[in-house]
Amino acid sequence: MHVRMDDDNELSRVIRAGPPPDGDMAPLFRAMSRADVWVPVHVTARGSQPVVFAQPRRDGPGETKHVNVYTDRELAVRSSGKLPLERMPLTRACKFAAFNRLDELYIDRGGWGYAMSYLDMVNLLAGAAPDGRGATVVFGDTGVPVRYEVPTARPPAGLLDTIASLARQLGIRHLAWCSVTCGEAPAEMCVAYAPFKNAAFELELHRALMLRLGRNTSFMTHDLEAEPPTAPFGRFESIPL
Repeated sequence: MHVRMDDDNELSRVIRAGPPPDGDMAPLFRAMSRADVWVPVHVTARGSQPVVFAQPRRDGPGETKHVNVYTDRELAVRSSGKLPLERMPLTRACKFAAFNRLDELYIDRGGWGYAMSYLDMVNLLAGAAPDGRGATVVFGDTGVPVRYEVPTARPPAGLLDTIASLARQLGIRHLAWCSVTCGEAPAEMCVAYAPFKNAAFELELHRALMLRLGRNTSFMTHDLEAEPPTAPFGRFESIPL
């Protein structure tokens, strides 16, 4: 059955345009970050949350779990039966699905839709998208692309051990690093850790990096607490503690 979609809906329009030939997913993820969607929900005395659906796993025994969301209310009503619907930001539904480690989130299932993987959800919550060239580009209003990439060049011998030692002394539970490039600037080291916003650790980290890499060195830090420990986007390399 064909269901008319809202022609003014940016997300639906981008999805219907099909996969980009260059693999750059930023336009789709940017539209998803701005979208409000209709979501089948369970309503309880404590509030509402998306309904979790299950289906048999296609590649083996067991089942997969997912959330359904819809850009068009008519499609949502037709697809969801008597389940109550709630209008919410797509990012809220993604946060619920990602934090509950669901397998997928379906946009407009039963229409012309898109299936978000768990990694897609993590990327969206972090404001980023695969660029089709093996890296990840952070999108936003700054106009400056930020690329997180798997480290290729190794840091000076012993530097990661020094960082790990500082982390253990100052109460850090998770630690990782990657290479990050802002615009056309040279690549920098990005150190990710949790719990985040540890001023003592960042001060000692800065001192250690200046000592080993020079006084003009710069680096970035990233919060691993708000996202799964493999974030962002599988580009971090874990540092054992």
